[in-house]
Amino acid sequence: MPIALEPALVVADRYRLDRQLGQGGMGTVWAATNLETGQRVAIKLIRDPTRERPELRWRFMREARAAAGVQHPNVVQILDSFELDADTPIMVMELLEGETLGARLSRDRQLSLEETARLLLPAISAVGTAHSRGIVHRDLKPDNIYLSRSNDGVVVKVLDFGIAKLSDSMIVDSFSGTRTGATLGTPFYMAPEQATGDANVDHRADIWAFGVILYECLSGVRPIEGNNVPEVVMHLMSTGIVPLARMTRGVPEEVTVVIDRMLMRECSRRPQDLQEVARVISEHSGVAFRAFEPPAVRGPHISQRVPRISRLYTVFCVVAATAVLAALAIWHLFSHGR
Repeated sequence: MPIALEPALVVADRYRLDRQLGQGGMGTVWAATNLETGQRVAIKLIRDPTRERPELRWRFMREARAAAGVQHPNVVQILDSFELDADTPIMVMELLEGETLGARLSRDRQLSLEETARLLLPAISAVGTAHSRGIVHRDLKPDNIYLSRSNDGVVVKVLDFGIAKLSDSMIVDSFSGTRTGATLGTPFYMAPEQATGDANVDHRADIWAFGVILYECLSGVRPIEGNNVPEVVMHLMSTGIVPLARMTRGVPEEVTVVIDRMLMRECSRRPQDLQEVARVISEHSGVAFRAFEPPAVRGPHISQRVPRISRLYTVFCVVAATAVLAALAIWHLFSHGR
């Protein structure tokens, strides 16, 4: 039986639930208080028993593992994770007060380059750091970029690594959370390779998503629209994106060009890491960003050329081995003939 969640319920003998903050497809998030320390936290719980849907537990634990693995001030901090019972994994996070970038865009619609840089460069740095550690977010969108209020102003936090793709060294369960051909992400911000269910989605899918978000912030409209998921995917695969320079004024050409490149359908034509994007936006906005390392090379997911090279190498080895065997056979024939 799932736990009946209500205010004042004490979870794990130390977290008192105060109020529900939100509810999604996977679980609910509550504001809570640690009764031992008095710290206010956010608690995320899976709603349904995970024995009936084991993929939920996998995704839930992967979110905790990925967010904790990034270790960046602009990624929501995971304070604790445990299982209340065999069916109820729980994640304890820092409590954020503020609004999402999505809520901000619903109110203001269009932002200046300086404001866009102030809000997105921290998120780009956070996701770039994730890439350097072999983690691909795969569900970047304005609703997963949180503008948290603090004494120092607004602190940007990247949320929801629930469908993140991890490097092999970070996998903590034998369950395969992503089946070949599965489509994960939010359609408006989904890269073409995600929309078609490509199993080899890499960090360049996040570069596409940031391109959509930047385009939306600076122009006030998304580059891809539709009334439903099939329409969005059809537009994505068949209709060209209007260049950003035609949708906004006053944005430097180098900025519009790099964003247009981020939205190239072929991932090999996009910027190959977020460092170039951060540098261009920073130079033209005057907003500094926290430096991060280039993407970790994790085999064929980083470059589509690797499989081709591997196949050519295999063919070369087969041909070489055949030639050697043929030479040995000829030598054997002539030596016995004497």
